[in-house]
Amino acid sequence: YRFPSIAELFVKTNVGSLSIYPDSVLKPERGWSAELGIKQGFMIRDWKGYVDVAVFQNEYSDMMEFTFAQWGNPVTDPLFGFGFSSVNIGNTRIRGVELSVAGEGKLGEKTSLRILGGYTYLDPRLVSFDSTWLAKTDTANVLGSAKSDFLKYRYQHTAKIDMELNRPKWMIGASIRYTSFMEN
Repeated sequence: YRFPSIAELFVKTNVGSLSIYPDSVLKPERGWSAELGIKQGFMIRDWKGYVDVAVFQNEYSDMMEFTFAQWGNPVTDPLFGFGFSSVNIGNTRIRGVELSVAGEGKLGEKTSLRILGGYTYLDPRLVSFDSTWLAKTDTANVLGSAKSDFLKYRYQHTAKIDMELNRPKWMIGASIRYTSFMEN
């Protein structure tokens, strides 16, 4: 369960000229999560590590999301009433798969290398809509820019790799991260 805060329900405030508006009809979100995975260690000569694969699913009823739209009075409020408010966007389902590989070993006599890499596939979708928030604002602002049920602010594909090279008196590392285009 996630219950709306007092501020989300009743407080209107400003951050500079940007307004944050209350939503007095905001309902608590309910949800559940499940994950199933397997982790396998390995050793190849002086190298050791593991491979980890997991599938997961999260489902939420009345999911709350902080949303930018015209919530206030366009004549009297700053920025013509545009600002942020928490709203119930409906029922959602987030499914995915995650793969991680980690390993470490020696490169010669005094040098060691550590590597951690991973990939995540995410399928975050709106399952149903709550008509009470559709009446408060136009659908495009609340749902975002996509013409689909893909949830806002999420990447479908994410990959990362971290490497660390160690010597007796120094260490150097690098980290690379890739995220796919944010659809919505």
